[in-house]
Amino acid sequence: MKKLTMKQILLFAMLLLSINIVSAQTYQENIDANFKEFGELMKVGEFDKAFDYVHSDLFKVLPKSDMVKATKQLFSSPQFSFKFSDFTTKKFNEPIIVEGKYYVVFRYNSVIEMKFNDMEADKRSLMQMGLANKFGPDNVSYDDNTGYFKINAEKKSIAISENGKTNWKFINVEPEQRILMEKLLPKEVRNEVF
Repeated sequence: MKKLTMKQILLFAMLLLSINIVSAQTYQENIDANFKEFGELMKVGEFDKAFDYVHSDLFKVLPKSDMVKATKQLFSSPQFSFKFSDFTTKKFNEPIIVEGKYYVVFRYNSVIEMKFNDMEADKRSLMQMGLANKFGPDNVSYDDNTGYFKINAEKKSIAISENGKTNWKFINVEPEQRILMEKLLPKEVRNEVF
């Protein structure tokens, strides 16, 4: 058997490194594409299709039909109007593999516009303070012309895949849902989330 030269070893190492970089980009790009599709469906009110991007483990606790129904009721309420204008993924953590499932914790930014119909002017400032407390004062603004609050919310989500490459499903993380997350997510993942 012929002995490899230092040049051949270095070329082989560079090839392995480039394969790892390409596969790292692939899972992030695929998560981004799946999450954007989820966001687009939410924007246009296609909630049945949007919830196809939610991981099925969540539906063991909260049935999909109930989630879709509640979301439709919220978005069709005469008390307020909602508009999603952006879903942008940000920072991706490294995948965590637990019992054959791949979990990736990532941050995303969503821009939500919300209008409270028939809200009295004196309550508007209270609502703005409440939203500023939840999302941060720099992330909430009010447009006097349209009557919409604009909320720039940075949140965490968990992408879950059976193969670590494609078909990513999501569970969005809300701090007040910690007990629910303990039922759904392995400890290794929760440690990265909270």
